[in-house]
Amino acid sequence: MPKSCGDCSSRARSCFASITQSEDFEKVSGAKSESTLHPGMNISFAPQSGSPGSGFYCLEKGYVRKFTELANGTTGILCIAGPGDLIGYQVDGEAGESSRQAEALEKSSACFFMQDKFEQLQRDIPAISHSLVKVFARRLNSAYGHVLGLENHSVTSRVAALLFSLAEQSGVTTELGSRIRVKLDRDTMAKMAGTVTETFARVLTQLEKEKVILRQGRAIIITNFSLLDRARNFR
Repeated sequence: MPKSCGDCSSRARSCFASITQSEDFEKVSGAKSESTLHPGMNISFAPQSGSPGSGFYCLEKGYVRKFTELANGTTGILCIAGPGDLIGYQVDGEAGESSRQAEALEKSSACFFMQDKFEQLQRDIPAISHSLVKVFARRLNSAYGHVLGLENHSVTSRVAALLFSLAEQSGVTTELGSRIRVKLDRDTMAKMAGTVTETFARVLTQLEKEKVILRQGRAIIITNFSLLDRARNFR
């Protein structure tokens, strides 16, 4: 993990993207602590003084599943966070993500910021607030698109949209196509697509028959982005 935020490979997607001055990078680097999140590690954001709950993480590399416990006892998948994303950030005086949890999907590197120290950084470096607006604008656009998809798109369209998004976020180019690197079980992916596991599996089988994707064990490879794009926009 880079010691300086100026050298971070995921900075362009983070709330520190607009920082340009070396002295500002030094302030940010001095306010953080570096952490390694191991696969299966659960992260809680309940505010407790002196604990990780009183701050948030900025992912440098790796993937984290963000979820919440629903009233009916089931788990609701919020999103898959990747490099540059914030985990646990909350607005002052708001519950924010304090009732939410996260789980590392693979060995991940992250920087932890205490909430009060980060607020001081915002006062000292206005560029952080500028980038933070963009970060939350991306979140809102993504959430808005997801809600519209659940209301108006078919299951096939929603599954295709999920695969497209995951490939954009974590796709690795291979000779067969773009392999989705983030490792998710079928139940989680079905929940993210707003369907049940059995239906999700049937849609994957159909997409594979149509040569849109290729499955190798648990791995999914996108072999034809044009057809996948057409499927995600079909209602």
